[in-house]
Amino acid sequence: MSGEIDLSDIEKKQIRETWKVIDPHMAILGSQVFVWIFRNNPDLKSLFPFKDTPTEELERHPVFRNHAYR
Repeated sequence: MSGEIDLSDIEKKQIRETWKVIDPHMAILGSQVFVWIFRNNPDLKSLFPFKDTPTEELERHPVFRNHAYR
């Protein structure tokens, strides 16, 4: 198995169109996903350099923002 997914031209177009909608909001969505993950799996936060920052304050932590916004 090569790890590649065989997509039709229509599926590829749908993915490109979806990313056009998501891309301008990526920074906000990225941080929201991380906050959701850490609220539901707090032990995972220990794997990151901002592990001692309360979840409610993560959005203001520069290292978190850099990680979530990429």
